[in-house]
Amino acid sequence: MATIVSAEARKESRGAQARADFPERDDKNWMKHTLWYKEGNRLDYKPVHLKPLSVEIVRTQGAGPTEHETLASTATTRTRTRSRT
Repeated sequence: MATIVSAEARKESRGAQARADFPERDDKNWMKHTLWYKEGNRLDYKPVHLKPLSVEIVRTQGAGPTEHETLASTATTRTRTRSRT
């Protein structure tokens, strides 16, 4: 029910929701999350945050180095090698 009500309210096409009567994407008016509440069958909206509020690196057990760590390690090794010659 939430998907149907929310999709009908959006007067645009976006992603998998393509509408023949509104074929274009409309970021100016519809760059927002649609929230549907069963109580009262009402819609509300909240803004889309285009930048992360924070960046958290999550490492799993046994994970190898990140690309940044690999590049830093390679640069350090090259510097050490050059200084020995």
